[in-house]
Amino acid sequence: MVGPNAKVATYCGGGSASLLPYYAVTPFDGVSAKVANPKYSIGCYSHRLLPLLGPSLRTMDGRVGVTFKAFTEPAYISKRQPVDVIHLSNTYMYLVDYYHPKLTEDLYWAEIEGYYTPDEDGDYEFGLTVHGTGKLYLDDELLVDNETVQRSGGSFFNVGTVEEIGVKQLKAGITYKLKVEYASGVTSKLTDADGVVSFGGGGIRIGGARMIDQGVEIRNAVKLASSVDQVILCVGLSVSKLL
Repeated sequence: MVGPNAKVATYCGGGSASLLPYYAVTPFDGVSAKVANPKYSIGCYSHRLLPLLGPSLRTMDGRVGVTFKAFTEPAYISKRQPVDVIHLSNTYMYLVDYYHPKLTEDLYWAEIEGYYTPDEDGDYEFGLTVHGTGKLYLDDELLVDNETVQRSGGSFFNVGTVEEIGVKQLKAGITYKLKVEYASGVTSKLTDADGVVSFGGGGIRIGGARMIDQGVEIRNAVKLASSVDQVILCVGLSVSKLL
């Protein structure tokens, strides 16, 4: 199998056209269930925003995704306690309809935490997009600052930022703690955003991927394709979920 979409289970549209399935099977996993040891090469990347990290993250108790904690106080309050704790499998969080009775104002804070274990050594990109303000940490090292300076990027109905990216060299098999400190939409520093709608809760998008040399990967894909009897190409459009 060749292509960036072989190991991605995406079968519906984005934005208002999207639905959350009970489960989804990637093309690679589906073929693997019928064919012993299929060979695979990524070929190249096709994403515009970094792929969502949710499926690759684990909570402290081993579930797929992240733990979302909501607070009525900012992170510098050392003894703050969460008013809400939620398990989320998706790291695209548009907080339009999020509600908790103890969050009575548009201004609140959140902490998103998950654990990432890469399969390969290499440099990895981690991206954070927000409507609000946020910082992304890996093992308590600040990797992405999307708070101090913000750039308008058209996300979250044009009121959010661009995807700010940080790079970290990781080792295969080592588990790293990922944490995002977030403040709700009213803390946004963007002054030039001409949005369609703006909701106080705001939004968060966390993505990531291993960095590759696409020229090398294309050559690897050609080599693999020339060595087998059948090739399945898994390609698609580079449509980005900005909403």
